[in-house]
Amino acid sequence: MREKTETAGSDARTIRLAWWTSFLATVVVIAALGFVRSAQAMPVPGLGGPATAAAVAHPTEEEEEAEEEAEKKNSNFAKKLPASAR
Repeated sequence: MREKTETAGSDARTIRLAWWTSFLATVVVIAALGFVRSAQAMPVPGLGGPATAAAVAHPTEEEEEAEEEAEKKNSNFAKKLPASAR
């Protein structure tokens, strides 16, 4: 039968420590992923839900018309500037 040496006991402790460290790291990663997944399912505060978020994402016709008018004013202003100022 083989006799245990001092290095064998030290190696066993090192292996046990590495195993527990990797096990705990795995548990932490699983918990973090669960937390992130639940946070993604939570609605954004202040928007009220998916229907409101969709309505906020698309500009209304009035907003589009206001943007077009602003662009026209800016282009007219640029036409009035002398060539040296452009």
